[in-house]
Amino acid sequence: VFFSFSRAAWGNLLGSSIMVFLLCFALEANARMKVKMLILAMAGGFSLVVALGGMLSVPAVGDMFSQRASVEQNYDSGETGRFGRQGFAFELALNNPWGIGPGEFRNMRVTEEPHDSYVNVLHVYGWGGGLCYYLLIIATLWRGIGMLAQRSPNRLLLIPLVACYISLVVEAGIIDADHWRHYYLIVGLIWGVSTGYRKIGPGQEKPQSALV
Repeated sequence: VFFSFSRAAWGNLLGSSIMVFLLCFALEANARMKVKMLILAMAGGFSLVVALGGMLSVPAVGDMFSQRASVEQNYDSGETGRFGRQGFAFELALNNPWGIGPGEFRNMRVTEEPHDSYVNVLHVYGWGGGLCYYLLIIATLWRGIGMLAQRSPNRLLLIPLVACYISLVVEAGIIDADHWRHYYLIVGLIWGVSTGYRKIGPGQEKPQSALV
């Protein structure tokens, strides 16, 4: 992930990892496990700092990291930059309520994609398609987060799924993630795990609150 030199990948890994840690710490860990988690987190953080320091000592890697870690890249600004493209895409969405279709944006005066799923779905799929995409996100977040509040043997399966999905939802604001196949895989897994949330496997003790 580090050598991808992708800011979105770095943020996705960091954000989802922190959420998994905090959710497991708050919802699943007992007092003894919490102590172990804190010790492992400190040891892991120290090891990560040492590893990053070693990699950044390589001149080529350090230079690339400095370039990619800067707040604004050369393709972020200007009329054809990231935000300029997003404004043009939003204008297209307002003028084309039925959408212009997938892959058509690059055939216009701005060739690079707008890199914002929430704008992208409006001008590609139309207002109706964009609304369906927004409803899918809201319903999935509502389902996943709501289920995390309930105790279940399957909550440990749901925690990393919800953490990864929240990171993807945030990341979709800076990249066109609406065509990523693993995005919909995670959506399906959240709905699948939550559907069988109260069910347990053979030999497992049934919780008193479980519904038949």
